[in-house]
Amino acid sequence: MRICVWNIGSTALKFELIELTDQSLRAQGGLKPFERILAKGKIRRVGSPAAFVSFSSAVPDAPSRESRTNRAQTIEAGVNLLLERLFESETLTGFDGIDACAFKTVHLQGANETEGTTRLTPDVLARMAAYNTVAPAHNPPYLAVISACQKYLPNVPMVGAFEFAFHQTMPPRAYLYSVPRQWCQEWGIRRYGFHGASHQYIAERVAELYPERKDLKLVNAHLGGSSSLCAIRDGKSIDTSMGFSPQEGIPNATRCGDFDLFAGLWLVERNLLTIEALREQLCQNGGLAGLSGIAGGSLPKIRPEAAKGRTDCQETLEALTYAICKTVGAYAVALEGLEVLVFTGGLGQHEPALRRWVCDGLAFLGVKLDPSQNNQRRIGEHRISSDESPVAVWVIETHEEIVVARRALRLLRDS
Repeated sequence: MRICVWNIGSTALKFELIELTDQSLRAQGGLKPFERILAKGKIRRVGSPAAFVSFSSAVPDAPSRESRTNRAQTIEAGVNLLLERLFESETLTGFDGIDACAFKTVHLQGANETEGTTRLTPDVLARMAAYNTVAPAHNPPYLAVISACQKYLPNVPMVGAFEFAFHQTMPPRAYLYSVPRQWCQEWGIRRYGFHGASHQYIAERVAELYPERKDLKLVNAHLGGSSSLCAIRDGKSIDTSMGFSPQEGIPNATRCGDFDLFAGLWLVERNLLTIEALREQLCQNGGLAGLSGIAGGSLPKIRPEAAKGRTDCQETLEALTYAICKTVGAYAVALEGLEVLVFTGGLGQHEPALRRWVCDGLAFLGVKLDPSQNNQRRIGEHRISSDESPVAVWVIETHEEIVVARRALRLLRDS
């Protein structure tokens, strides 16, 4: 089965066309010999007149390059452009070469444990739209991509693999908020957690790296434009930093993370901000961007400014590092120990300084880096802790798309 997986991040629109077999129904972890990535494409800065598009395929001698484009000023136009590149590549002979589209969807109203992976019916799409203001950076663009795929691929099944699915193993002590119980029972106000496909992939891949270890105690730090941490024991999520919405947790590039609700209420009550303005400030101008004053909250731009002596940028780096360390420390308590720490995501994989700061802050747990390994820039995965470190520290490239594709395959085979 050929499944086209769509992944809309905080900064890009991506797809992978993955060919799976029935053996994939039982597959976990890294890409297996019976699975193939037939093609992949990406548009950076989608929605901008100066976006960048790249495409590669498994066709022999097919070129891979990134170029500027003005044809991705809307999400629908971006989907059309990527599909156009796919069909021009001769990877497929036509629309009938795609058996299903799967989406790394985020949130929907009234979510329950049976809907982690589901067909995207009109009812499900309406419930996603009902949470547009809960996940404003995610739900609206995903709905736009799904609508575009329905337009261009009208006879292809559409499947949503929701991000909260991996976190359904959290116990009540981790997912319940200390609010009236009816809020959870009647309105669904609880911790859901997100980045589930990434956390699931890392859990499965680490299990492959340590096949002899049972009940492994792992913390995964997915760090990028959007960041979260997850405490994983025996391959299952037991706690995670994002909550009812992707807003909660450590600071993100533009989202504030943990924030006292009463401060927001105070601003609204005194007419200093409207609800809409408050939401925009917390989602678009908060996080690393808000603390540093650098638009977009780009860590590679903040770091050199901090080195020049800018206090606001120095404090931003300290706040981010502290939040990560504090969360890992809390998860060491939740896990009753810590055996493996993984860095993944754009920042986790490509910012050795951030990894060093975090590991220095976790020295009390015995974490000890190998500086030469930490400073190496590799694609894939490698261990960066010293041989003496009781906590193994890894950098692992996540592969959310294969997790989504396998989940979609299982749903479609069962239906």
